[in-house]
Amino acid sequence: MNFLEQIDRWAVAAPNAIAHVSGDQTLSHGELRRRSDALAAHLTKRLGDDRAPIAVLGHR
Repeated sequence: MNFLEQIDRWAVAAPNAIAHVSGDQTLSHGELRRRSDALAAHLTKRLGDDRAPIAVLGHR
């Protein structure tokens, strides 16, 4: 199972459970899935059919 499949699985099984904590902010599994889907839609709109790998940078 890849990372995106795990996001989907947890979003269905426990959408309100906490997936991430940063300081005093939390992100539920359902919200993580919504944000993941929104990012995918944005990239598809911007890049079209180009399926080249994309690096995503985040901070800890």
